[in-house]
Amino acid sequence: MRVGLMLIILIGIACPAIGFGIDNAITGKVVMLKGVVNSSARPSSPLQKGDSIQEGDIITTGPGSLVKIEFSNNSTIFVGPDSSMKLDKMENGKANVISLIKGQLQSRYSKGENSDYKAVVKTHTAALGVRGTHFLMAYNPENKVSSAVTFSGHVSFMKTPERWNDMCAQNPGKCGDLMVKGLDNNTLSKVISEGQLSQAFTNKKTATMPTQINRVQFFSLLENSPLQEDGQGAKVTGAMAKLEGEGGGPKAGGMLDLKTSLYVEPNGQAIKDPKTGHYLPLGDIGQVDFKSGEYKPPQGWELKPTGQFEMTQEKTPDRAIDPNRFVTVRTGEGGPDREEKPAAKPPLQKPRPGSMPGCTPGLPCIPRAPGEDLINNGGLGTILLPRARIHITVE
Repeated sequence: MRVGLMLIILIGIACPAIGFGIDNAITGKVVMLKGVVNSSARPSSPLQKGDSIQEGDIITTGPGSLVKIEFSNNSTIFVGPDSSMKLDKMENGKANVISLIKGQLQSRYSKGENSDYKAVVKTHTAALGVRGTHFLMAYNPENKVSSAVTFSGHVSFMKTPERWNDMCAQNPGKCGDLMVKGLDNNTLSKVISEGQLSQAFTNKKTATMPTQINRVQFFSLLENSPLQEDGQGAKVTGAMAKLEGEGGGPKAGGMLDLKTSLYVEPNGQAIKDPKTGHYLPLGDIGQVDFKSGEYKPPQGWELKPTGQFEMTQEKTPDRAIDPNRFVTVRTGEGGPDREEKPAAKPPLQKPRPGSMPGCTPGLPCIPRAPGEDLINNGGLGTILLPRARIHITVE
């Protein structure tokens, strides 16, 4: 009897996963995968669908690759292309700690019976607290800019002090508790509601005031999200809350570039809806890819992590405007990199034979109804803008 009891104790010490900690360990499984995805737990071969994911694993995706992981605590994580994240602490009953090393990730946590944080997602410059929501977080290690967008529910978001990174590295077990205390501090954290974005920069003490991103991008990201539940979003209305004030934050209605984690604000040509405080970006500042929801810079230009646009090919006569002259991109270095300068309205393009007046050739166009104006939305196609208010519905 004593020999059997001693054997059980020794097994529990040697294999804690088989012992008392088995009920607290959170495990994951790869349920969707595209391209090449690697895990630090098995460096000799890429991950495959059905493989298990454990605490401490570092998941890395290549260009054009992605992976969706479901965990035993009813949470789901999607890691986008050219990204890397680490599962620092995955334990039931405590706030899971996930480090986004670079790139983008989306996560969905179901609401629990209590209001405790289910997880903390951190980068080098920010921490995001999750109680039960669907969100996206992007981080670029070159400019160290962190950006977060909420798809449903709300999250707490804060700029973290540099010294916290050293403290978390020295004591990973206490990192979650440290982040939670900071997120509960109302003077440090910002609450990001559905459709809003907030950013953290290295040279700013706090995160930016939450602002609503461009609705076309929001709905494109939401509808194309791998974490979109079956049946959800069959009908999504764009009646978001009115912005009472921008509070020194970026203008509402801009677009988030997931590669650089930078936010491209509406320029001087943008029209502001007085009902919602939203801007429709007009002029040559880029567009949204409807399939992926990603920001696409103006043709022939590339947005760099520094906030500057660089040419990628020779400019053509219809692309002679340099976006650096009138596009505002915040990088945290003393506010906006450039003062916004009013730009002349682009000349109207002549419609092709058979096309409707006011429509951009080669792009979708909607017939004008009484009481509505046709707006050329900077390459996004012609959008109906009701004179009373802006309201977009995605069926």
